[in-house]
Amino acid sequence: MPVTELAILRLTTSTYEDPTNFFKVLKHAKEVQETASGYPAYYFHQIEDPFYVYIIGSWESVEDHLAFLPTQENQEVLGLVRSHVVLSELTMIHIDLDIIGKSLFTQNILNVVRYTVDSEPSRSRLSTKPIPVPEYATGGWAIDEELGETLSGHHREEFVLFSGWEHQRDVEIPVPGTMFKHPQIVETKHAKRIPLEDY
Repeated sequence: MPVTELAILRLTTSTYEDPTNFFKVLKHAKEVQETASGYPAYYFHQIEDPFYVYIIGSWESVEDHLAFLPTQENQEVLGLVRSHVVLSELTMIHIDLDIIGKSLFTQNILNVVRYTVDSEPSRSRLSTKPIPVPEYATGGWAIDEELGETLSGHHREEFVLFSGWEHQRDVEIPVPGTMFKHPQIVETKHAKRIPLEDY
């Protein structure tokens, strides 16, 4: 089953003030990524803090994605992107989630909810009981090993929930307790689709 990549980029101040050239670079990056992975990629601009851009795409496996990173094609894209983003603030998460054919990623607004869960008391990720994801959303566990620890000193687990909407006013956000009894952090962000076809 394919995995989902969630990359979060922070723009430099100059790019934030005039993102046109950067969006042209992203259009090229999208073409390179889709050719390499064989799957669609989606690009969104965070609404709460427009300095942030979300890249969401699919790969056959984490290993396939990591093998792509040092390739000449990707390094050329990085060379174009480098001056537009703060590389030290790059976030990349791999999620155990197949989003192929999920129409919510083509909506105008994407809601991204990241739940940080303490794995020791809840054993949520190890449980065979499915997470009650709302019918209008899709989500999965982060499968990267270097997620660190929670405040209680236990291994940090992260569950990422996506939902797509035509308008921000329509967004529904599940009450944290309906999915996890003891989430330590719940981060909710909204992002607007970047119409790269216009650049």
